[in-house]
Amino acid sequence: MTSKPHKPVEFNFSKLPLLALEQIIDGMHLTEIVNLSLCSKRSKKTVATARTIPKTHMDIDIDRNHFRICVYTAGNKETVSVWTMVDKNADQGDNREFSVDGIEGLIRTNPSSTDTYCEAFNFTSTPQRIAVSMAPIISHLLQALPNCQVKFLTVDYRRLFHFNFETALAAVKSAEIVMLTNQAMSFQSKYILTNIRITKVFENLSQNKSPCSSQLPHKLECSDKIECLDASFIRGDFLLRLNCKDVLLRNTKFSVDDVMEFLKKWKNSTGDEMGRIQCIKLELTSVVLAAEHLEELGAVKWDTKKYPTYYRKNEQWINCADGVYIQQSNGLKMVIKPFYQGLYFLVWRD
Repeated sequence: MTSKPHKPVEFNFSKLPLLALEQIIDGMHLTEIVNLSLCSKRSKKTVATARTIPKTHMDIDIDRNHFRICVYTAGNKETVSVWTMVDKNADQGDNREFSVDGIEGLIRTNPSSTDTYCEAFNFTSTPQRIAVSMAPIISHLLQALPNCQVKFLTVDYRRLFHFNFETALAAVKSAEIVMLTNQAMSFQSKYILTNIRITKVFENLSQNKSPCSSQLPHKLECSDKIECLDASFIRGDFLLRLNCKDVLLRNTKFSVDDVMEFLKKWKNSTGDEMGRIQCIKLELTSVVLAAEHLEELGAVKWDTKKYPTYYRKNEQWINCADGVYIQQSNGLKMVIKPFYQGLYFLVWRD
C-alpha cells in the first residue's frame, strides 16, 4: 500500500486575527518584516498596522555615483536593509525579484548576517529615471515601517542638474539632519528647504556665492546646528524665527534693521521661543552696529572684572573683552562681539 504524497497546508497569512498577526510579526527580524511587506499590497498593509514594530531610522544619500536608501535599527546597532539604484544588471546569484509600484529589482540576504541588500537594476543612468525609481521605494519603507524616521539626508549636487528632488523625496516630510554640498545655484535646494522639516541639523557647505533671485526660507526648525557657507538666499526675517543652539551664516544679505529686530526680540523674550540659542556667528560685510544702535538696545560694555573674558565654543575660545551685552528680564546675558567680518552673539548661561 502506497501513501499519497503529503501536500503542505496553505493558509492566508493576512486573514489571521490581528492579535495573532502581531504575535507572529513580533517574533520576526526587521529584515524579515521588510521582505514580508514586499510580498503583496495586503502584506504591506498588514505589516504597517502592526503595533509591535520597533523604531528604525532611514538615511538617504544622493550624489552622482551613489543613490542609496538605508534603514537601521535605533542607535545604528544593526542594518535592516540597503537599497541601491544601479544602472546595470545585478548578478542573479541567490537573489529573488521584487516589485514596488512597478519598480523592479533584486533582493538578497547577506549570507554573513541578517542584513538585506536590495538592488534596483536595469535603469538607465539618467538622473530622471533614478529619481522616479527612488520615490516608491522610500514611500514603501516609510509606510511599511510606521516608526521609521528619516535621520540623514545627504545631497551632493555635482552633476545633478536634472535630478528631480520633488519626485524622489515626495514621501519625505521631515529629516533630523540635512547636509548639502557642491550646490552651484541657490535655487537647487529650494524644494528641500521649503518642503522638508529639518529638526536638528542643517549644513550647506557650498560656497558658490551665486546670484539669487528669490529668498528662502523664512524658518528652519533645527534645534542643534545651522551652518550655511552661502546664506545669501536666506530672508531677513529668518533671524526672528531662529531657535537653534549653534548657528554659522556666511555671505549673508541681512540689513542693520534685520539684526536690530532680532536682538530686540531676543532681549524681550520671556519664554522658550528663543531659549535654545547659544552661539550665533554672522558674517555681515555691510552691517555695522553704531553707537546709536547699541544705545537703543540698552547695551552695556562687557566687564571682564565681573564676568569671564573668554567664551568657550567647542575647542574655540572667543575673547569678549571688546564686546557689549544685552540682558533679558531673567538676567540671561547675550554678548555682542564684533570680529573683522561680522558679529558674534554669545549667550552666557550660569
